[in-house]
Amino acid sequence: MIEVSALRKAFGPATALWDVTFSAPDGSITGLLGGNGAGKTTCLRIIAGALKPDAGAVRIDGHIGALLDHNGLYARLTVRENIAYFGERKGCHRMFWRRALMSFSHVWCCVQWRIAELPVFRRGKARR
Repeated sequence: MIEVSALRKAFGPATALWDVTFSAPDGSITGLLGGNGAGKTTCLRIIAGALKPDAGAVRIDGHIGALLDHNGLYARLTVRENIAYFGERKGCHRMFWRRALMSFSHVWCCVQWRIAELPVFRRGKARR
């Protein structure tokens, strides 16, 4: 049984989840339906323990496994935004991930990274 009650999650000013509540009994198939940006993946990340909710609770009897993205990067985010998101999620101080970004820019010889936002990772770069 998976029980989700009153989950809330926001990323800055954008609210991803607001009071999401549902239960999925053992042996049943449960789907989350919604358009792009509706919060489905955010909800699943919270259930899987990969993300902490701002409020609410998840109760799971037994174990759960989830593979939510093929590489874990968000295609809609720029390189900087991916590094910032995962750095902050892991509790890294802002200066730590900013230094990491500078280091990556030198390794990949892309000094432009420091000047302007870049489009998303290409598939090959994302896997590296």
